[in-house]
Amino acid sequence: MNRAPGRRRDLWFYNYANAILRREAEDISNLQRITELPVIPRMLTARSSGELNVADLARDTTIPQRTLTPYLELLQTLYLTQNIPAWTTNLSKRVVSRPKVSLLDAGLAARLMNVSSKGASLDANPNLAGGLLET
Repeated sequence: MNRAPGRRRDLWFYNYANAILRREAEDISNLQRITELPVIPRMLTARSSGELNVADLARDTTIPQRTLTPYLELLQTLYLTQNIPAWTTNLSKRVVSRPKVSLLDAGLAARLMNVSSKGASLDANPNLAGGLLET
């Protein structure tokens, strides 16, 4: 029998993401447009371990910025993302950077970007591999 490599893994990640983003999110949230939630983690994976610019994310997802904030909080509540606060080593300097956002599961992040383990290697794509490694 010839099976596509990683097919079971892909199906598992699909079911995992679907269960969390559809069923659990609906159970614990009263957001009006919860059906738009699955697009946000996909957009965040492209920014994984990078600065969280909510205005850019709102433009890319076509979700208004003030509507997007509760969705981002919901993703943290579901333990899918984590915000890492901006910081500096200079105590007298005012912190002006934005926090970073990171998906907590690098495997799920890779799946949401449709990247195989070979495609995320340092040889194939060093920038992508670096972001997933930092995740």
